[in-house]
Amino acid sequence: MRRKKIEPANSDLSIGKQRKLLSISRSSSYYEPKVESEMNLDLMCVIDKQFL
Repeated sequence: MRRKKIEPANSDLSIGKQRKLLSISRSSSYYEPKVESEMNLDLMCVIDKQFL
């Protein structure tokens, strides 16, 4: 599934209008996903190998 994206530089539509057209709430338009650290990814991999 492709993530809906607001384009702040768009001069034709305000951010509010873009959110309304995309059916995105105000709070989710500012959300940026957290990136996992390498150490955390390594630990998850070790746990997966042990239990799967």
